[in-house]
Amino acid sequence: MNDFGPTDHFTPEVTPEVTDQIEGLRTSLLNDLVIALDWTTDQVTDQVAWILTQATNGPVKSAALMPAAGLAHLPHFREKFRTPLIRAGWLAMTDPASPNSPQRRYRITPQGQAWLDSFNALPKS
Repeated sequence: MNDFGPTDHFTPEVTPEVTDQIEGLRTSLLNDLVIALDWTTDQVTDQVAWILTQATNGPVKSAALMPAAGLAHLPHFREKFRTPLIRAGWLAMTDPASPNSPQRRYRITPQGQAWLDSFNALPKS
């Protein structure tokens, strides 16, 4: 038995160095997102994370990606999210030779997965 009671929990002290490392990672991830989308906000960061998370479930249609990000307007989704994420290499079409196919699906790429993993590792405030 330790000196702590059964309901006490040890909380390690967060040093300024750790805080700086987390902020550095957060800044790096936001910079990557700005490069990918050419714009960003906190809301957009979360929306991209939701889109990429949905795409981890296997190849999915745009119709499944849009509501994951709380979006309903296809032209806005296509212009501001899907196309930039494809250009950045974070999302990929399953059949790029048939971009207008009704069977078209999207999957997360290793680069997109790496960004998402880093984003999910950040402490949530």
